[in-house]
Amino acid sequence: MPTGTCTNKDCAVSATGKCVLQGDPIGCPHYVLDAPLSTSGKPAAEDTAADDRAPRVFHSGFELGTDDASVLTQARYAHIFGILGFWDAGKTCLLSSLYLMASHGELRPWYRFAGSLTLQGFEQRARRLRRWEDGNLPEQLSEHTSLAHPRRPALLHLALEELQGRQRHLELLFTDLPGEWTRSLVERADTAARFAFVGRADGLILVADANALAAKTTRSGELLRHSLLLERLAETLRLPTSLPLLLAVAKSDGVAGELPEYAHRLAEHARSLGLSCEIVQCAAFSSCPQRIANGLGVVGLVRRIGEGLQPLPDAKSDVRGLRSFQRFEK
Repeated sequence: MPTGTCTNKDCAVSATGKCVLQGDPIGCPHYVLDAPLSTSGKPAAEDTAADDRAPRVFHSGFELGTDDASVLTQARYAHIFGILGFWDAGKTCLLSSLYLMASHGELRPWYRFAGSLTLQGFEQRARRLRRWEDGNLPEQLSEHTSLAHPRRPALLHLALEELQGRQRHLELLFTDLPGEWTRSLVERADTAARFAFVGRADGLILVADANALAAKTTRSGELLRHSLLLERLAETLRLPTSLPLLLAVAKSDGVAGELPEYAHRLAEHARSLGLSCEIVQCAAFSSCPQRIANGLGVVGLVRRIGEGLQPLPDAKSDVRGLRSFQRFEK
């Protein structure tokens, strides 16, 4: 097929070969051919110099913006999950652990890695894990998240093949937000506009530090600020009560795998606000792997995500290639 570019920003023809308006891009007013067609339907100048043609646009591989995600959801069905948590709670470590386990086949027998559009982004976040000193992991396991755009979330993409149950192909998009965003949401209601993606999300993961919830000097303060966050989600963002909310209690290796009592209190407060809340105990990278396994809870977290996804409009048809949305407010 002759190559070209599309001036319609909502069209994914460069990635799928299909015009969003009419299927065949030839004849679409938005589709601009790299070379004009002759009466035979073939390019009039096959020997056009490569540098005279419009360049193809590729994703950077580090992260997806909202426009990139829009193109992806037009080409295939995708699910968005928001990951919230205060500074140093363990959000990025959790994402890095998920990526490393998926790429090394450690999500089996439940899931198989099926690709990612943000491989470089995952690798950048996990690069500290590849620097060992005297056989020990570095004290800081991952870079703290910073966004190029101060008002738009970054999205990391991961595709998985479900090997059991419904055996679906899952396209997952995870937000990786700085902890400062979560703090600002609690302190200033006018920052809620940053979290508009929640209305499109298929679930939320609230990451809390098990050590802070367990220590006598910090647990009351942790319970208070997380409770305020839940109230902001319920009252300011008006989080749908049907939206799955998972409380990921991270760094559980630091408390010998014991679930802090204050984690239960936090989940109870979420339920009192009408939110659906389930606790998942996690240890992305264990400091004592002989007792607490690396990646504790990561597979369980993904399984709960998968179980919470509603069936597609027609489970027997291949909806990849259709433009569709699963969750929206009427």
